[in-house]
Amino acid sequence: MLSFFAALCITLQAQVEIADSLLTQRNEVHVRFELPAFLSPEQLTQIMSIARISNDTVDAFLNRTQWHNFCQLRIPCRIVLPPKKYHHTRSSISWTYPTESEYRQIMQQFQTQYPEICHLYDIGRSVKNRSLLFIRINPDSSIIKPSVMLTSSIHGNETGGMMLMLRLADYLLSQREINILVKKLTDSLDIWINPLANPDGFYYDTADIYQATRFNANGVDLNRNFPDPVKGSHPDNNDYQPETKAMMQLLKHYRFVMSANFHSGEEVVNYPWDSQLSLHPDDTWFKVLAKTYADSAIRFGTNGYFQTYIGNSQIAGITNGYAWYPVYGGRQDYVTCFRHGREVTIELDKDFITPEADLEQLWQSNYRSLLAWLSYTLQGVKGVVTDQMTGKPIASTVAIADHDDAKSVVISDSTTGIFYRLLLPGSYTFKIYATGYDTCTIGPIAVYSNQYTYLQANLVPKDKIKNEIVVPQIFPNPVGNRIFLRSMQTKNWRYALLDNGGRILQQNTWPQNSGLDVSTLLPGMYFLYLTEGKNTQRLRFIKLP
Repeated sequence: MLSFFAALCITLQAQVEIADSLLTQRNEVHVRFELPAFLSPEQLTQIMSIARISNDTVDAFLNRTQWHNFCQLRIPCRIVLPPKKYHHTRSSISWTYPTESEYRQIMQQFQTQYPEICHLYDIGRSVKNRSLLFIRINPDSSIIKPSVMLTSSIHGNETGGMMLMLRLADYLLSQREINILVKKLTDSLDIWINPLANPDGFYYDTADIYQATRFNANGVDLNRNFPDPVKGSHPDNNDYQPETKAMMQLLKHYRFVMSANFHSGEEVVNYPWDSQLSLHPDDTWFKVLAKTYADSAIRFGTNGYFQTYIGNSQIAGITNGYAWYPVYGGRQDYVTCFRHGREVTIELDKDFITPEADLEQLWQSNYRSLLAWLSYTLQGVKGVVTDQMTGKPIASTVAIADHDDAKSVVISDSTTGIFYRLLLPGSYTFKIYATGYDTCTIGPIAVYSNQYTYLQANLVPKDKIKNEIVVPQIFPNPVGNRIFLRSMQTKNWRYALLDNGGRILQQNTWPQNSGLDVSTLLPGMYFLYLTEGKNTQRLRFIKLP
């Protein structure tokens, strides 16, 4: 009979052999172990890719180097084998996972079927030269709108979100003309959907999705591969992967106001920060957003769905990222810190690979949450920042006074001057900074539920005479629904709005920050009289249909 020690040695040797085989085949091994007393999550996350921690049980994925280092710690663990091969009947846009070719066909079909509102983008290639595909839903990209991004399966073996994104795209496109909320969202937003951020991991075995890998083809966790606000440029000590570079380039070119990264392994909305103990200045906003998503998922999900309590949280289905376990190099903190966006990580399923039998219920449990999440992009302040002398747009830093820090400010667009600041209802004072201009303070500004408050900031160049009088100009002209004034000075104008026949339509004090709402005017020519003391200016504008 073997001694206990000898049996243990054989067991450990078997584990090593299994791990070596998996690493050779898949570039990763999945281990499960109890959180050791001598290591904290902060220490563990720097030597492995933690997928979840539940009741002190850790699920983690390791490449060959990480496995070697893990073995030196002599932590008892169990190797979790990939699921057995599973064969299914494939069909496009159904409740089965599509093959690689079917996935491309589905994405192409969205554009083919809805060419006026949907466009397919290939933003780059994976290690194995697979396309990184987005669909963009936007009936008129010439109109400035807040851009939002939803992506899934940056971990290739977290599959349910991929199907959820395909379903969401189909729902937004097919329901646009018959669903009031969908119509509002697709008209008001510039929506980007990427169902599959790690195609090499997802289609590791092209014949069987149940063999998907967490890492990309180079054995790198893509959600640890971004620049990090705490650990710097290369927190995982790996080169930026092709998939990471493509995503970073997209994020540089388009300023996404809000984004979500869909995962599996738990049922919870995870919000910033992942990489640090300190709270994001918008922590309350993030909690309200996360709770709105989770509450809807709990209501419409199966019994117990999303009722996850992380750490000391008293609220089901939401968690601060760092309070769960630290992540360095994640996309959530990269987008929120370096791209001045607002990103959350949404874990959809305790199973990494959602069984096909559960996919329809996953959609039923989450689609209302997704619509509510999108709606949150339409509340806060929409502003435009311009040079007060020339009227040209300015790239500026926009901060909430006594609230924001350097990681939470937003940036106005250099081409349009437009910015979006997502906020809860309340009263806020804005400070706007730009190189070569005096700081502009505006407020308090009232923010209401389910709508934007409009703000116009005209920055004064530091080298200009501030009391120079310049005739104000209406912009834009012709106008749509709202007009603003360009002027070197902010004056307490009284205005009178007249139609082409000289009839006074309205008169009041000029709304300095929000502009004048003219959405109810019929198309045609109108006159605007501005008066301050003895100074009167007569301006003309054209109202568009």
